[in-house]
Amino acid sequence: MLTLLSASDLHLSITEVCEQLTRAGGAVHPTTVYRTLETLTAVGVTHAVYGPGPTRYGITGDPHHHTVCQQCGMSQRLQAST
Repeated sequence: MLTLLSASDLHLSITEVCEQLTRAGGAVHPTTVYRTLETLTAVGVTHAVYGPGPTRYGITGDPHHHTVCQQCGMSQRLQAST
């Protein structure tokens, strides 16, 4: 799951994580994905982006901001300026 999130340029919803893991041959239950992402977020490995639509998760790393589409809920990472 961490490899998937690290490789993605986007923050992913639980449904998207499940779909991509299934395509890669690792079918998992959505509840397992939810609980894992919530735990990883609680310990600071990932972070959650709340907005319209489903919550999306990304790897915590360099400070950055997010833009969230008001229509579809897609989130895009913006690099913080220094």
